[in-house]
Amino acid sequence: MEKAYRATANPMHVSEECIMHREKRNGIDVVHDEVERQLTKEVDVIKQCQDRMKKTIAKAHAQLK
Repeated sequence: MEKAYRATANPMHVSEECIMHREKRNGIDVVHDEVERQLTKEVDVIKQCQDRMKKTIAKAHAQLK
């Protein structure tokens, strides 16, 4: 589970970086389109999964004690 949690770091970084680059656009290039909505959704889903994994890891550690 811990390995899976660590494996989410790279996809999260890529998605956040894409959003950051989109936010740097100027003038008519600034658009709030389906791609941006999907990137934001992807970040939210990854964060939710990370939170669930953290809770599961914490429960597993507690049970092992």
